[in-house]
Amino acid sequence: MNTNFLKNRPSLKARYGQNGLIQLVLSIGVAFILLHGMKVIFIISSDAPQNVFSNMIPYLAISNFDDFLERPWTILTYFWGHASFWNLLSNMLWLYCFGSIIQTLVGYKEIFPLFIIANVLSGLVYLGAGAIFPEIQHSFILNALPGIVSFAAASFFLAPQFRFYITEHLSIPLWLVLLVFTLLSLGSHLNNSAYITLIIASALIGYLYVIMLKNGFRPGEKMHRLWHKVQHGFSPDLRKAAQIKKKIDFNNQPGEYMDRLLDKINKKGIQSLTEKERKDLENASKNL
Repeated sequence: MNTNFLKNRPSLKARYGQNGLIQLVLSIGVAFILLHGMKVIFIISSDAPQNVFSNMIPYLAISNFDDFLERPWTILTYFWGHASFWNLLSNMLWLYCFGSIIQTLVGYKEIFPLFIIANVLSGLVYLGAGAIFPEIQHSFILNALPGIVSFAAASFFLAPQFRFYITEHLSIPLWLVLLVFTLLSLGSHLNNSAYITLIIASALIGYLYVIMLKNGFRPGEKMHRLWHKVQHGFSPDLRKAAQIKKKIDFNNQPGEYMDRLLDKINKKGIQSLTEKERKDLENASKNL
């Protein structure tokens, strides 16, 4: 896939409503603030604050299969929490790094589905493996790392030749960034079979997700379509606006045409463009 024109792609800060990556980062940040805000409250109000907070963690994190059977909701909560600010910060930098590629190539609608599916499925793989091999079980896992690994794997399988442009003439290949991430991720968990299991499972899930996308199955598109149907069903104003939008006949003026192409990429990904649209966008980027 030719990614030269992506040097001039629109800023991911724009259009928050159509920026799944920023929404995901902010959601994880809010979860961190809530979790540690509760910790501060416990420290202030309890005679044994650390014990109270520690007793709360098992209700959010995953650990072993038996505990999961008692608290099945933890498979949906463990990847929103982080034990420390530095763990949160490093994870969010990697998440943004790989997530920006996915959002650019396949659209913002796949960000949340891939993140949630990868964390849930890899968590289930870990719990299942732990039930068979108890030695790989960990005390408590409260981390978004599996989802980030799936982003890293998906971005590489989507565009192995992708390059991060620092300046016009200086760029870093994706494979090198991925190598550094892998060494740091695996290096800090080499003696932790639980995290190794999660990392391998989530990488495989990221690869399989890309296979689904390349075969025309888009989980994010289906989820957003269902959500919009629910919104329009309960809101006459939204339903009317959607009907009016379908009747609009867009002019093919050059400026509007390019804006529509960029909007199409942001919503559905670069793969949704026709061959002519890709050539038009690439030619336009050369003139910027």
